Amino acid sequence: MKDTVKLAVAMHSVAIALAALIGFASCNNENGPDNTPKPGNTPTISDRTSYINDGDQVVFSVLSGIGGTYTLKSQEQKRDDDGNYIWQPKMEGSYAQNQSAQTVTLTPEKVADDDGLMTDKADAMPLFAAWIGEEIENEIEGRLAWSSNPPHNEDPDDAAAAVLESRNELYGTAYITLDELIDALALIRFDETFASLSYTYTFSTDGASLILLQALPAPVGTDELAGKTYYGTIIDWLTEASEPDPEQEYAFSAAGRTYTASDSDSESSSGTYSYNSDVDVRRVYFKPAKKNGLTPEQFYDETPYYAESDRYPSEADSRASQTHQYFKLWNYDYDPDARVIKTDRAGGDIEPLSYQ
Repeated sequence: MKDTVKLAVAMHSVAIALAALIGFASCNNENGPDNTPKPGNTPTISDRTSYINDGDQVVFSVLSGIGGTYTLKSQEQKRDDDGNYIWQPKMEGSYAQNQSAQTVTLTPEKVADDDGLMTDKADAMPLFAAWIGEEIENEIEGRLAWSSNPPHNEDPDDAAAAVLESRNELYGTAYITLDELIDALALIRFDETFASLSYTYTFSTDGASLILLQALPAPVGTDELAGKTYYGTIIDWLTEASEPDPEQEYAFSAAGRTYTASDSDSESSSGTYSYNSDVDVRRVYFKPAKKNGLTPEQFYDETPYYAESDRYPSEADSRASQTHQYFKLWNYDYDPDARVIKTDRAGGDIEPLSYQ
């Protein structure tokens, strides 16, 4: 159990289930004929399409009450007979919309197997064990491609032991067998895949696109950042030591959990933050409201679009996906004693682990 907890922390699992939304408001859901919001109406995501992650497509059903169903699709490399890229369903679930707060929570209920067939959550664990097992087997085979030759002369058992040792070192765990490791990883990815995730949403200024933006996880513990200025870190390539970089500045407000950040490359952002101050985690999460002076709606309008090479169904789809990706949450470990945000280490944009 202890190793499983260590493993989950080391992998920075980001499928964070936020608390159930409350206070749903009854609002006028009537939109225009193309489902863009009419002037004076509260916008709704009913029967709309948007994008999350690195370009996954989310298709929402017509709203029924305060929610409905959705399908998450990924883009395949192949095209249909009309030359359009194919979007393959990979997950199905339900959504709950808080229209007055403009938030939506997605709750996955089914995941696609290798043949594209949807599998209920209750029956899905063997899929994850098989996917992780295949990942580990590929790692062993990749190692044997060079380690089976002199002077190493490893056999498959040697390579398997080396992979287990490497993974334990990476995660800070002490699993005795690969089966134990595979079971632990499968459980983490299962929980992550089926975790409910919340988003705020907005619309492009022309009403053509629904833009989904990741919501912050709830804060955990004590705010060790409020009212203070922290600095990013940089690697000294001579000593390989991590040291504060005074040109990466993070200023946190005394109240309201807001921040401003800037660096030597003239990159800047401002917005809200959350944190986990547990001594085994100590992680800060940033949700930018502006990046380099642009709001999501402004970025949507100004981001380049190249029709000849774009893989999305339309210009509006492309801009919605680019905007989501540009305004992703980003996160890093922090040290309250040294007043540093560990930007030289693994962190950055929050990405869900791939389940395949």
